Amino acid sequence: MVFLWCISRKNGVLYGTSRILGYTRVRSVHDKDKAGRIGDKSVPTFVIDEDEADTVRWIFQLYREGCGLKEIKITLLKEGRKNSSGEVSWFESTISRVLSNPMYIGKQEQCKTEIVDYLTGKAKRLPKEERVLIDGDFERIIDEEVFREVQAIKSAKAALVPKRNAASGAGRTAAEKWTQKLLCCCGSRFRRYKWRTNQKRAADAYGYACSNRAVNGTTAFRKNNELPPENGCDMRSIPAWQLELMGLKVFNGLWSEHFDAVLDTFDKMTAQDERIAVSAKSDAERYQADIEKLEKKIDRLIDLYTDEKIDQAHYEGKYAALCGELTEKRELLSQCISPIAGSTSRDELGEALAKMKSMVDLSGSKLDAQTVRWFVDKVLVRSDHCFEWLVNVTGDAPVAEPILFPVRGSSPATTTAIVTYADAAKNAQEIRDRYYTRAFTFYIPFETAQAFRSRDNTFLRRGQWRDLLVEVYVRTKKL
Repeated sequence: MVFLWCISRKNGVLYGTSRILGYTRVRSVHDKDKAGRIGDKSVPTFVIDEDEADTVRWIFQLYREGCGLKEIKITLLKEGRKNSSGEVSWFESTISRVLSNPMYIGKQEQCKTEIVDYLTGKAKRLPKEERVLIDGDFERIIDEEVFREVQAIKSAKAALVPKRNAASGAGRTAAEKWTQKLLCCCGSRFRRYKWRTNQKRAADAYGYACSNRAVNGTTAFRKNNELPPENGCDMRSIPAWQLELMGLKVFNGLWSEHFDAVLDTFDKMTAQDERIAVSAKSDAERYQADIEKLEKKIDRLIDLYTDEKIDQAHYEGKYAALCGELTEKRELLSQCISPIAGSTSRDELGEALAKMKSMVDLSGSKLDAQTVRWFVDKVLVRSDHCFEWLVNVTGDAPVAEPILFPVRGSSPATTTAIVTYADAAKNAQEIRDRYYTRAFTFYIPFETAQAFRSRDNTFLRRGQWRDLLVEVYVRTKKL
């Protein structure tokens, strides 16, 4: 593998992204004028972008002066400094990578990966000690002495951080049952963290915090640091035990005390869907007739113009008006006949609820991970005491979730692209109204919460409690 990589280097192939803060790439990977001229600064692969380079130097200076990553991030945001994508957006991880990038002392780190299967192209990432550091053909931004000083500071700080014990299961994982289900009212997902340790039981208690708040801070924090307040979030953290309590009551309610109410709700929704379908069909027929009339008018207008019975000015004005009206009618027709998922019937719902009851275990004090993964589509957190549970009765959440609730940056078939937290929040609201029916609502008072906590011999203070409002929505539309 190293031999093949050396051939590429000899031929002038320098691998690496063009989005390096402080540099602009001026030659592509396979430019012929680089052949045999590795390290030749007369034909540089990258040139310095002075505005971005100034930001790089500022980051290194702040870090050397004792500023932490979060403090540097706030400073960059306050000053409106742009990242390599031209946006005033910074993350502590991004700043950390800047501080460790040898590009800034005129060197490139190559041979970062190794192909392990040439048929599939599968590669593995090599450890840092096995990578190759070569002299670049571009100018440096940071002096080597400064760079080494920063690496020493980073190493010293890293030594103070306790090493994560993989065997203990510490840290967040993508498979954790609630992190993929929770969605904040700001549009952000949640991350899990250790809330506290119960010394008597020698057990860790976990909580969930809005990722947007963790990254961008609260509204008050942003105002105090002269940052745009609209990018913050004031959602409080949620203890894991509250999610377990809510989940147990949601599933108990589906097939016990609220079973008949759920079925009645579906009957009403089915009748409403039928009325909407009849109305949409009538509207579609009317719009289709209007479209056919307009198309005939346009044909007659074209005939009059070609027969020179009307002048060009009259023709163009009339033609534009008819085309505009035709476009409007076609848009109205498309809205009438756009695909609408069919509703689940009462019999189908009853069978699904019975099947769900046989699959879900509610005997313990926690919902098992499979129940959450299969039957919970999303938990919309409206506030620290108000929650909307979006559930299904068929156990297809793993399939439905990426379609209904795509992450930012994707382009789902049902909605527009999700590019901001606000877009994600709006999408969740639209999906809830389109595919779900509110089945029932309940409160969790202090007495219920206290009884639940007593199972684990844990004390709950009345003065710190606020009743939880839970609204349960069941997916009634087929995907």
